[in-house]
Parts: sequence; structure tokens; C-alpha cells
Amino acid sequence: MLPQTCHPGALAARGERLCGALPVKDLRRLASAVDRVEGPVRVELEFGRDDSGLASIRGRLESPVRLTCQRCLEPLDLVLRVEVDVLVVPSQRKSEWRGQAREVVHVQDDSLPLHEMIEDELLLSLPMHPVHRRDRCAPPLGPPLPKGDTAPSPPSPFAALADLDNSVAN
Repeated sequence: MLPQTCHPGALAARGERLCGALPVKDLRRLASAVDRVEGPVRVELEFGRDDSGLASIRGRLESPVRLTCQRCLEPLDLVLRVEVDVLVVPSQRKSEWRGQAREVVHVQDDSLPLHEMIEDELLLSLPMHPVHRRDRCAPPLGPPLPKGDTAPSPPSPFAALADLDNSVAN
């Protein structure tokens, strides 16, 4: 079981590695953003130091989720795979690390809410518009038409301009 919080500076000093599973019950925000979290999140994180001496966390997260395809509105099973690569910066030094190429996590008193960070990374990896591959689905067609009927043409968005043109010509 992964700890709720950790001390990344101490873990980095020892070159620790955290591996385990985060249960679905600990993922309330992720669960509210998807149709269903299909299982626990698999976590592999390595703690170390970067060239400047700051603690760093590298690893991967994996979580199966179910979303709704925005094209066909059917269930879409997806495995979120996230590569984690963050620097751990003390809150009092946060202004020094703005604009960095690597992601930065700010900690107070070398205490990192680990479950929260993992959930944040998963939420950021969710697709903005989840869809199946084009060959797997198509948009819903709507209700079937009675035999012999043809679909009515939608009104032209420019129909109002024709009336305007006639009134200007007079």
C-alpha cells in the first residue's frame, strides 16, 4: 500500500522506489471525471536528485478507466498511462523555478500529498474529447424516418440575408 503522504527529500537521499497500487476508493476526483475507474492505479515511482540537488520523482502510472465516446456515445475503455517526471521544490523557493521545462511540485516542510499528486497526474492525462478510432464508431444517426419520407433539409443559415437583400433593394 502506498503512503498517503511522503517526504520526497528523505526518499531521494536514499534513492528509494515506491511501487504499489492505489485503490479506487482513494480516487474520488478521478472517479467523478470518468464513467468508471476500472481498477486500482498501478504506481512505480523512483526518487532521486537532479543536477541542482533538488529531489526528483520519475516513474509511471497506469489506470484503466471507462469514458463515453463523444462520437457514438457508447462506452470507451481506455488505459491511462502517465510518465511522471517532476522536480520537488520547497514552497519558499517556488519563484526560482517558474518557467522550467520539467514539471514542478511544491512542498511545504518536505511533505508531499502523494495520493493527490498521483490523482492530479491522471486527471491531466484524460483526453479532452474521448473517441473510438474512426473505424470503430460513427455519430448517432437519429430516429429512423418512416418509409417513403425523406429527411427534411435543415433551414439555411443565410435565409435571413435574402430578406435583408430584398428590403435594401426596395
